[in-house]
Amino acid sequence: MENTVRKVTVSRAVQVPDGNGGYTERPLNLIVGVEHTIWLDDLGSKVKRKISHIEETEKHLLVYLGDGAESQLWKKLPKNNDTIIEYTID
Repeated sequence: MENTVRKVTVSRAVQVPDGNGGYTERPLNLIVGVEHTIWLDDLGSKVKRKISHIEETEKHLLVYLGDGAESQLWKKLPKNNDTIIEYTID
């Protein structure tokens, strides 16, 4: 039985201003089927794409975005102590 990745959380992935001149670290949540706004350099604009699937390798998680017809690799995340993986339960 093969596990299917449903969600990846990277703790302390995003730094946002805390209002006091410093920064607070926030997690990055990547969930299959959820739409993200990304910047496409070749188009010079922002577009919305859904995470089509997440593949797990021995040392990395590969996050793919899709527009329905095709998907492409978006992020390659290392597996480490800051990475939490959730699987689909059938």
